Amino acid sequence: PEGLLTALKSENVFVSVRGDSLRITPHVYNDDSDVDRLFQALERAMA
Repeated sequence: PEGLLTALKSENVFVSVRGDSLRITPHVYNDDSDVDRLFQALERAMA
């Protein structure tokens, strides 16, 4: 997950690594466009 963390950070998507897992913590102020941006960034990072 560390490489994934770096790739997401470069796109201003901030998550954390907990052991072998990626922790994503949306909150009340996140909207659908934030979630879409997360998924797009994940797709690019894993390509």
